[in-house]
Amino acid sequence: QVDVFHHMGGVLLSSKLTPIDASSAMWAMAKTSYALDRGIFDFLAESLASKGILENSTTRQVSQALWACGKMVAFENPMMNAMAVVQGRSVNTDCYDVDNEMEGDTTFEEHAGLNPPYMKSVNKYLKFLIENRELMTPKQTAQSIWAIGRLRIYDDSMLDKMGEIALSVAPRCNAQEIANIVWGLSKVGYLEDDVISQLIRCITTSTKLT
Repeated sequence: QVDVFHHMGGVLLSSKLTPIDASSAMWAMAKTSYALDRGIFDFLAESLASKGILENSTTRQVSQALWACGKMVAFENPMMNAMAVVQGRSVNTDCYDVDNEMEGDTTFEEHAGLNPPYMKSVNKYLKFLIENRELMTPKQTAQSIWAIGRLRIYDDSMLDKMGEIALSVAPRCNAQEIANIVWGLSKVGYLEDDVISQLIRCITTSTKLT
């Protein structure tokens, strides 16, 4: 598996990528937890976020890429620790541990010098999805909001808009999708009663649970 990705890296870096090329490669790297060549992932994320490619993408491809970024962030702690040592300062990166509940969650923006390169692309992905909200499916919405929770995105305006999308697709969501949406929103402290209560209501009344 490692050899496959290693050899494919050169091909990806030298090829003219389409939206599906970039999105699928990002998904594959994240799905298999391949983090040895994170520079390739960064390149793919930036390529998909470029104007010529992003404007020709689908919400499926972009939400898939956003999910991949949320998955790959788990590998950033060791890198940020190493960078802090090189810079001669101590940085508590526990707040980025997406698999553990920690107090005092911190956004990536608060440590700008330690931001993963793909965070700039993430912002473009979210704007694209919001602009194309009418095309978002329940699965795509759940993937995207789950990623928001993993990436610790605390932009209130963006969260409000994603919350609106979540409510619009909620009646068509299954229990797992609703759970991922609620988890993602709660992870960044988005606890708007109207949104959360309606999402919970969808779980308790959905016929998809049976």
